[in-house]
Amino acid sequence: NYIMYALGVETPSLQDTETPSYNETRDPGYKYFGYKTYRKEPYYSQQWGIEATNIDGLWQAYEDGLDETPDKERPIIAILDTGVDITHPDLEANIWTNPNEISNGSDDDSNGFKDDLHGWDFVNKTGDMRDYNSHGTHCAGIAAAVGTNGKGVVGANPNAYIMPVTVMQSNGTGAISTLIEGIGYAKNNG
Repeated sequence: NYIMYALGVETPSLQDTETPSYNETRDPGYKYFGYKTYRKEPYYSQQWGIEATNIDGLWQAYEDGLDETPDKERPIIAILDTGVDITHPDLEANIWTNPNEISNGSDDDSNGFKDDLHGWDFVNKTGDMRDYNSHGTHCAGIAAAVGTNGKGVVGANPNAYIMPVTVMQSNGTGAISTLIEGIGYAKNNG
């Protein structure tokens, strides 16, 4: 049962700097609504990874696909990490909600997890989702931060739901056996 580590480098808070404008010169011929809207997020110009990995092209393909099948289900991305701040203003609208669970002290969907309304914390054995480390919240933002709210950044898939699954301690360490439990939970819940 190996131990895994979430490692990171401390960076200055973006809140301590002036709000940058979005990069209006990047690919001006692109006409898709999502792209134009996502570019207006305040810290979009600092997200070098979007251009480096051609995420814009994925947004275009997604929008093209919507024209053909407008009733596509939103994908769910499980974030198996130190937790996720489900009240974060750039994530809150994309937090997954278990459709068969209500917060009442019972396991309404009979999946073995009581009140797992927005995911499960395997470290503290609770459905009360928090992130005392911020690593999981950071990863959730990279994956699926809301892209049309004029706050912060845009995620790689701003149309996806974020399923928080806590498998690491607040100090950024976790056991592989806990990660395996988290993967099972994510799989069993879509």
